[in-house]
Amino acid sequence: MLIAILFGFSLLLTSCSDGTPSRERFPGPQGATTDSDRANTQKAVLGGFDPLNTQLAGSKQNNSAKKENAKRLLVQIQLHQSVKLKPGMLLYVAARRPEGGAPVAVQRITASQIEFPATITLSEQNSMLRDGSPFEGQVIVSARLDQDGDPLSKQKGDAGALSAEVSIQNQKISLTLKPE
Repeated sequence: MLIAILFGFSLLLTSCSDGTPSRERFPGPQGATTDSDRANTQKAVLGGFDPLNTQLAGSKQNNSAKKENAKRLLVQIQLHQSVKLKPGMLLYVAARRPEGGAPVAVQRITASQIEFPATITLSEQNSMLRDGSPFEGQVIVSARLDQDGDPLSKQKGDAGALSAEVSIQNQKISLTLKPE
């Protein structure tokens, strides 16, 4: 009996030695394993948010088709001559609905990691809408260079700019950051 158990265990170890699960041993849709179950559970607990922003196993999305149809805003940002970059400054680029409320999409970038003028893309990948609302419609785009890391605080040395109302239609807008 003990020999049969050890033999079965050794077969199991050698059959999975290449690291790829077999559909015979792990039934279900192609690519679905216990890791995808855990990822789906985590995504459900977080209200549909995937913290790694990756396609989950078993998902039926087609990323190449999604990229072609994705709506995005290209925001070209330049600095006014009086703006001085300081270590630790953060650049926030956000799109909000004209009626206000939480941002539709946000990018947060350490300013020392980019070269100005810079083009920042806002798309569904930066969306903060976790209620299933589509990334479309009219928005106002803001860009801020912030010294203390708090996007809501304003202090001397911060710089910002605000766009007119624009439509999310794969268009490019330009903002010049000036001292606030």
